Amino acid sequence: MALVLTACLVGCSGGGTISTPEDLQGVLASATAGERVCLPEGIFEGSFDVPAGVVLCGAGVGLTRLVGPPGQPTLRLTPGDATRPTTVTTLSVQSNGDYGIRAVGPGDVNLVDLEVIVPTAGAGIGVESLTALRLRNVDVRGPVTPVSAGLACAEADISVVPTHGVVAVLVESVEGSEVDISGFSHAGMLAVSSGLALTDSYMTANFKAGLVVFGGTADLRNVTIGAAREGAIFAGGADVNTSNLSVSGSETVGILQSQATVTHTDLLAEANAEGALLVQNSGGFAVTNGVVRNNGLTGIAALSSSGVSLVRAEITNTTLGDGIELLGSTTGVTLERVGLSDNARVGILFDLEGESFDGTGIQSIDIAGTGTQLGAIALNGDIVPGWDANIRRSDIVADNDSAFTGTLRAFGTPISWDACTEPPHGLP
Repeated sequence: MALVLTACLVGCSGGGTISTPEDLQGVLASATAGERVCLPEGIFEGSFDVPAGVVLCGAGVGLTRLVGPPGQPTLRLTPGDATRPTTVTTLSVQSNGDYGIRAVGPGDVNLVDLEVIVPTAGAGIGVESLTALRLRNVDVRGPVTPVSAGLACAEADISVVPTHGVVAVLVESVEGSEVDISGFSHAGMLAVSSGLALTDSYMTANFKAGLVVFGGTADLRNVTIGAAREGAIFAGGADVNTSNLSVSGSETVGILQSQATVTHTDLLAEANAEGALLVQNSGGFAVTNGVVRNNGLTGIAALSSSGVSLVRAEITNTTLGDGIELLGSTTGVTLERVGLSDNARVGILFDLEGESFDGTGIQSIDIAGTGTQLGAIALNGDIVPGWDANIRRSDIVADNDSAFTGTLRAFGTPISWDACTEPPHGLP
């Protein structure tokens, strides 16, 4: 992509002759694969078709602006091939009740050094059935605030509200770096049955969710998600790997994992109002080198899930509830070198739901607390003496646990899809 961009900046033709939307329509209509169509500074209003393999260049973000008409995409891209991808670069795109950029494959599309703006209604970028979508240094901006989204969140019509920043449906490869998305009512990015690889990117201040991955795969590295109702949602059989993922400031849970497999390395989850991670009905969940702190009702809650692994994790200062809740999750569970401290009610709550500890491996767990805080409590199952032999409690929580004779109701409860996150079968 760097070679394409450099060539465009130094060798584009058409900048001196394209001055009106009609000029641009005409030049694009006659352009063929490998050609570059470059625009000068200015505003071009209309809905424009970019042929396969053509490079559309601007004079710079904020200098060249393409503005779509009501109810139509600003740019419709016919995908190119791997050697000549259809490319849009160094300009701004504004949508008005539809997509700013739309492409349906098969084929390849490159979007480089772009700003995509959705000032009232619509969506930023929507692609379906592509072979490859490559995003580099792309900012996608919507106008949504919690108040405006709360009034319109149930409405999924992009002609009415600004729904999504980026939507990829059935795309073999979505490669993104330095992608920044904010201000959308449904999701900053939605990937459905696609292969997503995202690095050095930000999804903040999107009302319902920063990122939704439904089915397919996702590899997330150095990604920051913040200020959403649910920071990230992984569901529908998705297979997700993250490294240096940060999720904070969610109104409910930071990460919802439902019927998915997710592995986190070097995770930070903090200041999420109800909980950091909620895992439900899943067959694989792992955190290695994780910091989970200053969350509300739960740090990590696993409901009816198996293959749960926490290794070298710190869960601290859950302000209202429990550090870890394992609810009906007793198969293939590994807890190793986990530290818990100052979690308001219990460090770890095991609700066996009639099962035993046979499938749970506990190694080197340290729990500390103050006041009336409990350390590790097991309920509702075959609880044999010595089940907690590898749990080290501070004096205070040890005394509290010894004196505890009651029962506890878990804070973690299942979460279902709603109108804002139900994944589409095609581009919404």
